Amino acid sequence: MNCQRKVILNLLVLLILFFCLSVFTSCLELPFEIETTDSTIVIDSTLIDSLLISYPQARTMVLRYNQNWDQYFGGSIQIPGGSSFEVEDSSFIPPSGTTLGVDITLSFKVELDTSAMDLVFTLSPDGASFLPPANAWLVWKDLKTIDPEINSDDIKFFEIDDNGVYSEIIPAFIDNSEFKILIYIHHASRYALSYTR
Repeated sequence: MNCQRKVILNLLVLLILFFCLSVFTSCLELPFEIETTDSTIVIDSTLIDSLLISYPQARTMVLRYNQNWDQYFGGSIQIPGGSSFEVEDSSFIPPSGTTLGVDITLSFKVELDTSAMDLVFTLSPDGASFLPPANAWLVWKDLKTIDPEINSDDIKFFEIDDNGVYSEIIPAFIDNSEFKILIYIHHASRYALSYTR
């Protein structure tokens, strides 16, 4: 009997806590606004919060040095949201000052910038380049979740320089059914997919 009371008491406490948490979070649900050049987009803050849980997304890979070719093997990275990055064999050029023959760790990270509703992609190490260019398939499905009205014509791709200046880059291919854009990447940098710029 004593055990049943404890279980019932614990369930009541959990129910009260859940109710209090529900009331508290409903008070915090304010719309999230983004200024664009043409209009203001109003977005439910709970939607943003649910998306932020899955960011940042990041993966690394080690590019091995091939002594026989005197160049690096290629490789690929796929992150949980579906974006991917692929380097062909012999196309990786390490940053200047890198000791030749040393394996290199390549990093690919995606973040959601809530101030502008951009997906920001960071590729490192700084100074690395690719010849021929590497392929980046960038998934913009979360931008579509934020604003169901957008389509691939609204999405723009930018390189972000060290001063935070955005320069538009034209995608190589757009896959509307998978919400993906193919970009040819010539060097490691920061990039962004945006529909508000």
